[in-house]
Amino acid sequence: MGKSGAQPVGPPFAIYYDMELKEEDIDMETCVPVGSLMEGEGDVVGRSLPGGKVASTLHAGPYEEIGDAYQAVMLWINENGYRPAGPCREVYLVGPQMFDNPAEYRTEVIFPIEKAG
Repeated sequence: MGKSGAQPVGPPFAIYYDMELKEEDIDMETCVPVGSLMEGEGDVVGRSLPGGKVASTLHAGPYEEIGDAYQAVMLWINENGYRPAGPCREVYLVGPQMFDNPAEYRTEVIFPIEKAG
C-alpha cells in the first residue's frame, strides 16, 4: 500500500479458507480495503471481492472467545435454509490498535451464503 499510495477505506479483515479454524498452519489472507484496485508485488496482491448475500454477527470480546460467534452464525445459516457459499471473513472493527483491553474488541464474523438445496 505504501508504494502505491493507496489509503485504507475501511477496517482490516481476514479471509479464512480453512473451516476447521486451526490454531496452526492456517489457510488465510489478511486484507485491507482500498478505494480502487491496486497493483500487487510479491506476496501482496490487489483484487476485488464479489458482493452478495451474507450472514453475520458481531463478536464483542477477546479473539480467543470468537468461537461462539461462529457457532451462532452457522446455526442461523442451517436453520434458515442456507449454506456457506465461500470462505468466511473476520472484520476487525475495534482491536488492539485502539484498546489494550481485549474485552473492548469488536469483530464482525461474516459468511457468504446461498440457498441450500
